Amino acid sequence: MALHAVEEAGPVPLVDLDDLDPEGLVLPSGMIGAPTVMVEKIPNGAESRVIRSALEARLGRVAVAMMCLEMGGINGVLPVAWAADAGLPLVDGDLMGRAFPEVQMCTPHLYDIPAWPCAIADERLQVVTYETRDNVWLERLVRNTVSTLGGCACSSLYPMTVEVARTPTIRGTVSAAIAVGEAIRTAPDDPFDSLAEVLPLRSLLVGKVVDVERRTEGGFVRGSATIEGTAEDQGRVLDIEFQNENLVAIEDGE
Repeated sequence: MALHAVEEAGPVPLVDLDDLDPEGLVLPSGMIGAPTVMVEKIPNGAESRVIRSALEARLGRVAVAMMCLEMGGINGVLPVAWAADAGLPLVDGDLMGRAFPEVQMCTPHLYDIPAWPCAIADERLQVVTYETRDNVWLERLVRNTVSTLGGCACSSLYPMTVEVARTPTIRGTVSAAIAVGEAIRTAPDDPFDSLAEVLPLRSLLVGKVVDVERRTEGGFVRGSATIEGTAEDQGRVLDIEFQNENLVAIEDGE
C-alpha cells in the first residue's frame, strides 16, 4: 500500500515538528486490531480520508502532517501511504518508540493528553468517532468495536496541535527505522553486525523456531514462540510471549 501510494502520489516529505505551524493539526494514525486478520481483510485504501475528514470537522482544524502512532510492524508504513494519499508530510517520530498492543500505552497518556476525539474506519468506510472518560475506557470501547467490524480497522488517535505534540513525541524514530532497514539490506555478511552500528542491541540466543502458538481473540493476536538454541547456545530454550507485538522473552522461568 505504501509503495503504491508513493508511486501514485510521489515521495512523502519527512519533517520535524519544529518546522511545522504550531497551530496545525497532527494526526497519529495506524491500524488497530489483530494484524493476522489484515491478511484477508484487505483495507479499502480510502479509510484515512474519511477519518481525516471526521477529525478535521470535529476539531475545526486542518491537518498539516501525519504521524506514525507506533514505530513497529505495519503501523510503521501505513501512515506513509496515508500521508502520500493526503499530500501531507510525515512527522519524523511516533508515540511509542516501538509497538505496544493497547491505546493507552502511548507517551501522550503519560502527559494526561487524551487519545480522543478519535476515529476508526473499516473497509466499508464506516466511521465511528469517540469521546470517552479516559484513555483506558477508549481502549475498551475501541477494541469491542474493532472486534465487531471483523478484527481490525484503521484509526487515528491522540490528535494534537503541533505545539502540543512536540512534548510527548519520540523524535527521530522514522529515520531510525530507515537506518535499520538500510543496515539489513546492505549487510555484507551477518546483519546483526550491521545493526549493531545503528542500534544498541544484544543477542539473547542463536537458534531456530520450533513451535508457534497463535490465537486471535478480543481484537488481539496472542500467543508464544519457542526457540531452541543451536551452536554455542545448544540446550537453551527461549519462549517469547506476544500480544500483537513481542512482549517478553522467558528462559528458565525468568
